Amino acid sequence: EISFSIVPTLVRGLDYYSRTVFELTSSDLGSQDALCGGGRYDGLIEQLGGSATPAVGFAAGVERLVLVLQKLRGAEAEVPAPDYYIVIQTQEALATLTQIASELRGRGKSVVYDLMGRSMKAQMRDADRTKAANVIIIGADELSRGEVQIKEMATGEQRFVTIADVIASA
Repeated sequence: EISFSIVPTLVRGLDYYSRTVFELTSSDLGSQDALCGGGRYDGLIEQLGGSATPAVGFAAGVERLVLVLQKLRGAEAEVPAPDYYIVIQTQEALATLTQIASELRGRGKSVVYDLMGRSMKAQMRDADRTKAANVIIIGADELSRGEVQIKEMATGEQRFVTIADVIASA
């Protein structure tokens, strides 16, 4: 029950599209009203050296989606607090971070972590700002022992646990 209109003159800016193209628009954006767009690109994989693969795809403008959500929900719409914020002390812990995050997300938990390589102190401030329920800290010593430190933000309680136990207890 979503209203739509067929516009035979609609053109997407990429020449690999074949047949149908589409755009989703919002009247909440003004003249630049496209939220996302895409279409069929049956010959693209073949052009890139693969076998013939019919396909469809799209891209969305995240900033535009945020603008519409803010307009619909209000600028101060509450963002749910993550279950876990993972803090790393060294870049060597990055592989362990992604492993833990993937496992926790697979169990339905929300996980946030720093993508800017900030200091541990800055990451902890960000964890506090997001109101994360738990912070998982992966330091160099913990990493060498196959452990992490978990801090429950509500109580301030900290404990060392194995990586397997973090995932199992989620």
